[in-house]
Amino acid sequence: MDGLFYLASPYSHTDPAIQEKRFVDACRYAGQIMNCGVHVFSTIAHTHPIACVCSLPKEWEYWRVYDSIILRFCTGMIILCIDGWEKSVGISEEIRLAEQFRLPVYKLFPGHSVVMQVEGIKAVERARLAIQEKTHV
Repeated sequence: MDGLFYLASPYSHTDPAIQEKRFVDACRYAGQIMNCGVHVFSTIAHTHPIACVCSLPKEWEYWRVYDSIILRFCTGMIILCIDGWEKSVGISEEIRLAEQFRLPVYKLFPGHSVVMQVEGIKAVERARLAIQEKTHV
């Protein structure tokens, strides 16, 4: 599948162990999505190590502009629906940005086959692109 998909996942938490688990989950699921042939970018997987090594803030407010720039260049968004995603300020804002940029937003649920879910996303993307081509002719 062409394009780059933005992987949104919860991150911030008062418990450093939960924050670290969320980082590991973002890496694990990004890799599984990549194994399905989808190009995906996880800002959590990319920026968590940088924030740790350079003592940068880990809150959404600090990363807002960075994430917005990356999302603007993406084809769509995949939300990793792990614990905390529904309460995540960052994910809420990323969804708002995706809608502003007119990007499709998909959800990926743990406990279900990643391969099957990604294949479903690919099928919807093919249909969406086919409809776009027909309406732009």
